[in-house]
Formats: sequence, structure tokens, C-alpha cells
Amino acid sequence: IAENPSAQPWIKKFTDKYGVGPSSYAFTAYDAMLVALDGIKRVAESGKEVTRSAVRDAIQTAKVQTLQGVISFDQYGDINDRTISVFQAKYDSKYPPEAVLRQYKYLGVAPQSV
Repeated sequence: IAENPSAQPWIKKFTDKYGVGPSSYAFTAYDAMLVALDGIKRVAESGKEVTRSAVRDAIQTAKVQTLQGVISFDQYGDINDRTISVFQAKYDSKYPPEAVLRQYKYLGVAPQSV
């Protein structure tokens, strides 16, 4: 996420406002909101009534650029990109414990099994 240039302004705005970097839950919640809003927008622009089922169907066909990459789903509703990133939490006394961007080190992508 930190390497994603489109995430940088959002991280700065969040950090400036709250005094700490966003947690992994904040990134995921923000991205989920982007996917939901995309579905609602596409239903509204199509002229259809914005209903739960119409939005669900629109989300199923989503290809939304988010902070964590492009979100899209397969025919079963499962996310297409099943990449799992591995982070190591290692306390650095120079920063407060809640300074997520300083207390977690990105180690890479977890190996995928077949």
C-alpha cells in the first residue's frame, strides 16, 4: 500500500488529521467503501432503481481501482486477487505504538499454494 502512489495523498490526509497512520482495517474499510460507492453510482447512472440487489449485481461486475489495487470478483463472488501481504510488527521506541506505518514492516507477498 505504501508503494502505491495513489495511496500517498490519502495516507497523508489521514495522518495529518489523526496524528497516526491508518491501520490495515482503515485501508480495507476505505477500499470497501470505494467498491460500494462504485456499484451505487453505476446503478444510478444506468437509470435502474437503486436497490440492494441491483447494487449487489453491480458490485459483482466491479473493477475498481482502490488503495490496495484493482478489486474485482469471480463468478462466485470471491475476490479475484487473493494476494496476501505479510507484515512484521516490531516495536520501534522512536515512534508511538499506534504509528502503524512505523511499527509494521512489509515483508512481501505470502507464497501461494495450489
